[in-house]
Amino acid sequence: MLRWIAVCWVCFIGFQAPVMADKMEEFEQFLADIGLSSAQPKLSAPVRLVSVAQEYGELTVNASCHTHTPLRIGEKNYKEGLGSHANGRIVFQIDSPMQTFAAEVGIDNNDDTRNGRDKASVVFVVKGDGQELARTPVCRFGQSPQHIEAAVANVRQLELMVTDAGDGYSYDQADWGEACLIDADGKRLPLSTIVAAARQSFLSPAVPPASFVYGGQVSETLLKN
Repeated sequence: MLRWIAVCWVCFIGFQAPVMADKMEEFEQFLADIGLSSAQPKLSAPVRLVSVAQEYGELTVNASCHTHTPLRIGEKNYKEGLGSHANGRIVFQIDSPMQTFAAEVGIDNNDDTRNGRDKASVVFVVKGDGQELARTPVCRFGQSPQHIEAAVANVRQLELMVTDAGDGYSYDQADWGEACLIDADGKRLPLSTIVAAARQSFLSPAVPPASFVYGGQVSETLLKN
């Protein structure tokens, strides 16, 4: 019975990452306590993704949140960054000292936003521990990237927000190009790597605590896909 409960819970929380990251850790410990897996020591991460919410689509890594094409603001392309949408909020927990948050932001340039160029408008806001640290003017389709930067030396919770600029969120595909935290030595920590790591199921690097066959597929393949 415990094995069946474990498998059901694994399936459920696998679709909730990264919002349920803390619950995953609790459940891994529960599995260890009942003898279904062994608790592994965890390496502390300097920054953790806490939650993501947006009114349309899903937060994407290194790609537009709607067309899934490479990030592009105005005429500039970005190999790394986050593709978000208004109204949206991304929350990170900073567990090691950082000095600065920096990004280049704006409306993603793709076939969809070109069709809605007159409606696409957003404002980017950075908050630290609930206090506003930086804000852009209204960003519209076709404009060059805006640089946004904030001092975060004593910040524990970083919020990256995108608002619809007061005219609704249609076509408000908002890119955080090269979004990163910078430590005292000047080393960059791209936030795209934090989001990507958080979205990997905790099952991927380990053997699941139980196995089954469903529809002719073994659980190892089914859960992975």
